Amino acid sequence: MLQSMLSSASALNAHIIKMDVAAHNVVNVNTPDFQSSAVTLQDSFTQTIQRARAANQEARNAGSNPMQVGSGVSVASINRSTAPGAEIMVSDTTEVMSNTNLAVEITNMIVTQRAFEANARVIPVTDEMMEEVTNLKQ
Repeated sequence: MLQSMLSSASALNAHIIKMDVAAHNVVNVNTPDFQSSAVTLQDSFTQTIQRARAANQEARNAGSNPMQVGSGVSVASINRSTAPGAEIMVSDTTEVMSNTNLAVEITNMIVTQRAFEANARVIPVTDEMMEEVTNLKQ
């Protein structure tokens, strides 16, 4: 059960970084030549509990996939977009605006917030389960 708390804690840290990057993109939506960034998350470590089993025709067994437990998530990379922004005319000169898509960034912020809330909820639930196990032993 402690592993679930550690996994959730790593996800909380990763989602904080993801929210920071999305907020930075939104804040700079009107900054000329600003290039937005995107966060890519990755599995930190996966422990295989049971290996995959091949199908067995004689036993009429279809086989099975491996059983794996992850131990959290981390930031794989923060990539800057190279897509050009819109060009606008300002006082007889052409300026390139930010390439930030506000609709995408707000959607990313909402999804990140929901994921953060779900992972934050895992910690007290796991704590309650550990308390219940302790009370069963007494």
